[in-house]
Amino acid sequence: MDGSPGRAQLTERLATLTVRELETAEPVAHGLTSQAIADRLYVSRRTVEPHVSPAFRKTGVSSRPALAAVMARRRTGNPFGDARAEECARPGCPRR
Repeated sequence: MDGSPGRAQLTERLATLTVRELETAEPVAHGLTSQAIADRLYVSRRTVEPHVSPAFRKTGVSSRPALAAVMARRRTGNPFGDARAEECARPGCPRR
C-alpha cells in the first residue's frame, strides 16, 4: 500500500472543505499562483492563503502538487489522478 487515501477516505476528506476552500483548491490544482487565484476571485492574495492552507490540512497533503493530485482524483475517480483517465472520461473516448 502506498499510503495514499482510498476513494472513500478521499471523498470524506474533500467533504470537509468549505465552498471557498474548494474554489481555491481547484485553481491551485491547475497550477495557478495565489495571486492569480485572487485576481480570478476578486479578492486579495492574502485572502486566498487562509483558504489554501486548510485545504492542505483537511486533505492531508503539504504541497500544491499533492493537492493537485487529490483534486484530479476527485474529478476523475481515478486513484492516481491520472490525466489520461481524465481525458478519457469524456464521451466518445475510444478507451471508454
